[in-house]
Amino acid sequence: MNKEPTQADIDALSTRLEALLGPGSVLRDEATLQLVSSDVYSAGAYPAVLCVRPSSVDSVAEAVRTITAAGFKITTRGGGMT
Repeated sequence: MNKEPTQADIDALSTRLEALLGPGSVLRDEATLQLVSSDVYSAGAYPAVLCVRPSSVDSVAEAVRTITAAGFKITTRGGGMT
């Protein structure tokens, strides 16, 4: 996305992902977004607007397609150190 996403953009993407991946697969609460936007040493320069938790390899592929088609950028996060 060449512009900062609006809340409407984020809401629309969240709705699409939730329909695609199932209930509970998209997290957007402040605590989760802060956690996934940082590591032990620093906060991320670009805070997360959504956290997606696919349940299968196929779901990961669908999520990536949907997110990138909407113009959003993706970063991955493993278990983390926080």
